[in-house]
Amino acid sequence: DPGYLLKSSDIPSAHKGTSHGSSFNYDTHVPLLWYGKNITKGDVFTPYQIIDIAPTLSHLLNLQQTGAMTGIPIQEIFRK
Repeated sequence: DPGYLLKSSDIPSAHKGTSHGSSFNYDTHVPLLWYGKNITKGDVFTPYQIIDIAPTLSHLLNLQQTGAMTGIPIQEIFRK
């Protein structure tokens, strides 16, 4: 069976550079691009939380959502 690993960007790493670690809008309001067979074409301007990304990916990949996930899938992007 294929496996998927979702890595949090707030875990420190050995590389130098920048992160999405500040409270400024350019770090906290970042665009997401979703593409796939069951994704609705168009733009969505509703703000979502980072905790909704993993449940959305689980839904896209037809995987069971774990109890550790506290967010909900972003239903607005899916075809009805």
